Amino acid sequence: MFTRSVSTQLSHPPPVLESATLERRPNVQSASSYSRAGGKHVPHALLPEQITQSDGIGPNVDVGPDQGKLLVLTLSVDSVVEKEGLVVSVWGSSDGCHWGPKSLLTLPEKYYCAMYSALLNLAKYPAVRYLRVEWKMRRWGNGNPVRNFGFSVFTERSGSRVSAAVA
Repeated sequence: MFTRSVSTQLSHPPPVLESATLERRPNVQSASSYSRAGGKHVPHALLPEQITQSDGIGPNVDVGPDQGKLLVLTLSVDSVVEKEGLVVSVWGSSDGCHWGPKSLLTLPEKYYCAMYSALLNLAKYPAVRYLRVEWKMRRWGNGNPVRNFGFSVFTERSGSRVSAAVA
C-alpha cells in the first residue's frame, strides 16, 4: 500500500474575510428630488421600498430633465408570499391631475422576488411631466387571505450606466 504525507505551512496567515453587505439596489433618490447628482444620473425612486397588503397608487413624481427621454424602469420585488401576484403599471400626466384612460406601461404579473426591468419611452409622450405607479395584488388558493408584497420601483435614463462606465 502506498501512502503519502503532505505537509504545508503558510508563510503568512490567510486573510480574514469580513462580512460584506451587498447593496440590493443602486443609490436611489427620493421622489422629491429628481435631478442629476454631481454630473452623473442617479436612479430615481418612483415608489420607495415598501411592504403593502393592498392595491395602491404611489406619489406623483415630476420627471424633470428626463421629460421626453428613454428611461429604464426597474421593479424590485423583495418579499412575496406563496400564491400571490403583483401587477405594476406606470401612468403619465402633463399636469399631475389628469392621468388619461390607460397606463404608459404595464409590467406582466410577477410572482417571485427579483428585479424586473422594462423600457419606458417618454419620447412617445412628450407632454408627460409627471409619473406615478399603481399596483394591484391578487391571492389565490387556500391559506391566509392576507396579501403581502415588499417592492419598490425606480427609473434611470437609458444608457446612464454605460455613460458612467466610459467616463
